[in-house]
Amino acid sequence: DGWEIFRKNKDILFKKAGEIDFEEDKEKPDLTETEFLNREFKEIEIEKNADIKAAIANIYAKYGVETDTTFFYTFFNETNDYNRIDWIETFGQFLLGENREKTTLNKGIKLLEQTVLSSESYYVRFYALRSLLDLKNDFQKREEKWNSLIQQSSLPEQITVLKNQLDDISFQRSKLENLLVDLRKKESSNELIKYLD
Repeated sequence: DGWEIFRKNKDILFKKAGEIDFEEDKEKPDLTETEFLNREFKEIEIEKNADIKAAIANIYAKYGVETDTTFFYTFFNETNDYNRIDWIETFGQFLLGENREKTTLNKGIKLLEQTVLSSESYYVRFYALRSLLDLKNDFQKREEKWNSLIQQSSLPEQITVLKNQLDDISFQRSKLENLLVDLRKKESSNELIKYLD
């Protein structure tokens, strides 16, 4: 859960944040995990320390909300190719959130695509492609789940809503499939071409 991720990364976070009486925090019961972390560590986001940013990114990847997208883009712009590998993995996990807004998802996919096309690093391209493949596979699983829900439902109104949602899911899956085909054609590394086959 969020607290476990926090504890795993707390040594890095405390370098800048100072000690927090985490277990005794009086406000903790009234806050969600994300709200608590945002309250305590929002000021850290402006720091240049890549380890701290990576620790925060891990938390946002699992529990982040739409407004945390800005953090990922800032982190991306401030990192070199070596640190970008971690960023790509955590950003990909963030985009996998089931209730992610279309604009957040589309913008994220576009950034991963640009990363594949522009990075000279094999590993950066590999992880960006893997994130795109993970997203495509996730949408494929969602399609299966929604088809199953439609078959199980006996309420016409519910079926209509589910079919509309399925159309959106299928559109995203198809768009990702087409993008991956296009990226494969443009890829120069034989290893990455094989990975995409």
